[in-house]
Order: sequence, then structure tokens, then C-alpha cells
Amino acid sequence: MRQQMLATGAACGVSGNFGSPVGGVLFSIEVTSTYYPVRNYMFAYVACVIASISFLVARQRPAFLLTAFAMDDWSLPELPFFVLIGFIGGVFGTVYTKLNHGWFLGRKLLAHWFPLIQKYASSLT
Repeated sequence: MRQQMLATGAACGVSGNFGSPVGGVLFSIEVTSTYYPVRNYMFAYVACVIASISFLVARQRPAFLLTAFAMDDWSLPELPFFVLIGFIGGVFGTVYTKLNHGWFLGRKLLAHWFPLIQKYASSLT
């Protein structure tokens, strides 16, 4: 029940922000849950419709105005820095994934040979 409520809440958030109740329900089915009962589709859809309507009503007030940033507010000398930041993020992501995979394989090997060590190693994560 708790997982379905979380999935419905995520669906309502997506549908409220984007104004698409069906998209919100499909997003929650795809991303947030491993098992999504068919009987919850209609409940989630009704909640998403209410969230979308609530957001449309609330957006009419001045506190909820959307921003209007200029789309051409960048310069050519900034692009190498953004490329560098993207490259560094990719390297760190790759290193993290490799270390995480190595840690998983090490724990699996320890679990096979030393069950007590595996018990304490699993408590570290």
C-alpha cells in the first residue's frame, strides 16, 4: 500500500507540473514501482486529473507565474567550460560505477567463503 501511495504521489507531481495525467500515471508505472496493480490505475488517474486541475487553477495567481528566461543568453567562450564540466562528471560517474561493481563482486566473493565477514560487510552499505 505504501509503495502504491508513493507511486501515485509521483504520478500526481509529474502530471501537475506537465499537465498530463496519463503521462504522470505512465511515468509512475515505469519508474517508481516494480509491481503496479491494475486496480490502482483508475485511482492514480483520478488523483492525477485533480493534481493537474489544481495546478492550472493555482498558476493563475501572481505567485505562480512561470519564468521567462532568454533562450539566447549564453556566449561562445562559456562552452568549453561546460564541456569540461560534462567530461569531469562522466569520468567521476564511470569511476563510481567501476568501484561500486568491484565492491559488489568483492562482497559476493566474501559471502561465498566467509559468511561472517559478509555479514559485517553488508552492514557497511
